[in-house]
Amino acid sequence: MIKKSIFFLVCFAYSAISFAQEQSFESWLETAVSKDLNDSYTVDIVAEARFKQTGALLKSLSGELGVSYKLSKPTTLGIGYKLTQKNREQGFFPSHTISLNFAYKEKIGSFRIAYRNKLELNKDTYYNEPADLFPSYEDRNRLKVTYGKKREFIRPSLSIETFHPLQNGAYYITETRYGAGLSFNLKHKFECGLDIVLRKTYN
Repeated sequence: MIKKSIFFLVCFAYSAISFAQEQSFESWLETAVSKDLNDSYTVDIVAEARFKQTGALLKSLSGELGVSYKLSKPTTLGIGYKLTQKNREQGFFPSHTISLNFAYKEKIGSFRIAYRNKLELNKDTYYNEPADLFPSYEDRNRLKVTYGKKREFIRPSLSIETFHPLQNGAYYITETRYGAGLSFNLKHKFECGLDIVLRKTYN
């Protein structure tokens, strides 16, 4: 079932390229650290800075705290809270996100394939229209392929992620992200990363 979902995600994301209404490039800098509490539970902390136009303008700063539970060796279920300072025309405004995450990882030779499904509740404090007063709900699906052993210093990766708002019983795509990145393993369970991301949005 998981492999069929991954195959569907890849086909769906690539078939959507020709229907994109807007697109932009961004660069992301990320630092992540994780701690195993025991054999089942892990705590993750992620700090991230995102820049528009591959570094020309700071878009957002965020920090995320998550706890995951190992269902089996390749699968985990987790919850998280994320605080993001988003750069708007009038300055920075905080945004709050609560998420439920399901992740599946599989190793094939020197490649690591990771699928993540993320259900999010978002509440933005920036109000531009009446609808912004209410929280939004979103379903995110990401497929990431990383090359290299787990503890190698540098590991390149490619990723695809699709975004689907959850409202009025409809399920459609509003955004696709294509990423290429490098992660640097500074210490066990502590790494930094740089990603170049192409965002395509749909009306």
